[in-house]
Amino acid sequence: MHAFNLQLTENFGGPAADPITHLKVIEELSRGDASSGWCAMVGSESSACINALLEPAVVREMLLESPRAVAALTVVGTGRAIETVGGFLVSGRWRFTSGCRHARWLGGLCAVYAGDTPRQRDNGAPLSRLVFVRAEEAELHDTWHTSGLQGTASDDFQLTEVFVPRERAVDLLGVPRDPGPVWRLPISLRFAMSKAAAACGMARCAMDALLPLLARSPFAGARPAREEPRVQIMLAQAEAAIEGGRAYLIRMCKKLGSLCSAVARSISLPSRAYVWRLSSRPNVRRKRFGSSRNWAARPQCSSRRSIAPCAISMWRGIIFSCRPM
Repeated sequence: MHAFNLQLTENFGGPAADPITHLKVIEELSRGDASSGWCAMVGSESSACINALLEPAVVREMLLESPRAVAALTVVGTGRAIETVGGFLVSGRWRFTSGCRHARWLGGLCAVYAGDTPRQRDNGAPLSRLVFVRAEEAELHDTWHTSGLQGTASDDFQLTEVFVPRERAVDLLGVPRDPGPVWRLPISLRFAMSKAAAACGMARCAMDALLPLLARSPFAGARPAREEPRVQIMLAQAEAAIEGGRAYLIRMCKKLGSLCSAVARSISLPSRAYVWRLSSRPNVRRKRFGSSRNWAARPQCSSRRSIAPCAISMWRGIIFSCRPM
């Protein structure tokens, strides 16, 4: 179960993986199976959010059950948390809840209301809370019918006036309760890094599956595809895109680690502007992997029916990993 709790700190019995180790584990799991790596990524980031933002007693209650509990959160949906005594009455529906079928805790982002009036922050922005509920309190909707990442069960879940104690409702923009440097990154940036690592693993698996096919001939009497100049060029471009994207991800994450360790509690605004380049999905995930996935989609060496199922599965996984964000 450590795959779902990679970043859980040692005081909660977790391995406390540093960011680079975490990304490499997610990458390798995704290389083996796209859906498994994706679910591990969502589970580990969900438990990390619980670790960082909730009170220690609540973390123990949620995650230290036997067997270890798995959490799955999503910020895509429409939720309303109406303030009441001791907590919130939560209603809404959320999408892309990867891993919800094996999760014991579900999390969804809500707008906070006082009766029918939406609450606001001091700067006028809507006040929001990420709330966690037990899976049995939610209604799951079977909506995930896709050709990629099928095994993630990224279904919808719905809540109808479910009471959530205040201690299980957290402000994603608030200061983490855990003082560790790793929690100083915005959660949106953390998710972007983890998803980029998953895309790296999928892309590498697709390339590994396609390479043996280049020894084949497209038709009787023709030379092997690996001897075709256009195939060699496209292969080189795809390899450069995969390795270039991965190198950029790792380099930026190391720099992020240095920034987080150097500051007292949070990253300064100029530093945030700098590190946000990492979370620009078009650069890290779509642009850099675009040529490699297109090469897999339109192979010059054979018909699609001859492509290894693993390559097709990973190619579809890469495409679907880009869509929710």
